[in-house]
Amino acid sequence: MFWLWMFLIYWLLLFVASFIVTEYGQRYFYDEVTPLAGLKVGASSLAMAAFLTWWDPSSVDMVTTDVAYTAMLAIAGFVLFCLVLQFHASHALLLGPVAVVLVAFTAAMAMDSLKAGPRANMRDRPIPPQQRSIRKSASSTVNMPTQGDEEPAPTPEKATAPAGP
Repeated sequence: MFWLWMFLIYWLLLFVASFIVTEYGQRYFYDEVTPLAGLKVGASSLAMAAFLTWWDPSSVDMVTTDVAYTAMLAIAGFVLFCLVLQFHASHALLLGPVAVVLVAFTAAMAMDSLKAGPRANMRDRPIPPQQRSIRKSASSTVNMPTQGDEEPAPTPEKATAPAGP
């Protein structure tokens, strides 16, 4: 059942980011938005969310061992922005991979956090004082003089030391 939540989170994040990039990008570059842009963004973000749910990346794996899948995701972002969302190729090359990979990376970090559960939050908290062992200083064994004494009481080191000439 967790995969359904994963899919919905990926789809929501990709839809919102792609819609904002499409809306402002097409207004900036072409002075108008293509017709049915919301449905096109919904379909393309649905496809990317399905791929991310199938892949189930972790944020660390996206930039290390599974960098080939990340490159494939960037290529898919370019293709979807160029063909489905109708950006020119140079604009799709600029906006598509950057938007898709950044949103996928942040969504993967969110999924990592949800998978770890509440234990991950407890890992970085300091240990309460009741559970910590307190180390005593070495000077705590020395007898301190009381108010009426003129000389401090001899310590074990002074009592065993030989008297000098």
